[in-house]
Amino acid sequence: MATTFTEAKAALDEIAERITNSRKRRDQARITLGAAQSELAGLASAYSQFITDLNAAATADTWPLADAQKAELDQLTADFQALKSEVDAQITAFDGA
Repeated sequence: MATTFTEAKAALDEIAERITNSRKRRDQARITLGAAQSELAGLASAYSQFITDLNAAATADTWPLADAQKAELDQLTADFQALKSEVDAQITAFDGA
């Protein structure tokens, strides 16, 4: 327990500083989530032609290992969808708080 005005003021200043630092970290977390959301949104358009070509090749069996690459793509797609849903939910929760 603070015994003097000076000690009490120092403790209050420390509390205020910690709150300010926490607020900055919270704000940075939101910025980071927004960046992740933007990057994920760009993935579909950035690789859409490749995905179309790979799906067509796997269906037509036009190149060796197309099926294995299609299976890997399917796993990446599932991972992408799960992460996108998680980031979207975190942003919704964050903005609603």
